[in-house]
Amino acid sequence: MANDNGEQNKKKMDESGFEPETLRMLSERATNYATRPSRIGP
Repeated sequence: MANDNGEQNKKKMDESGFEPETLRMLSERATNYATRPSRIGP
């Protein structure tokens, strides 16, 4: 899906391929799961 032109046009995306805001949201969610007792599921 991402060709060379696409890569250059989306310079604001970080190296993982996620937009910074999306990456931050996923990071917070992962932290919430990590700090939550494991026996309490999603």
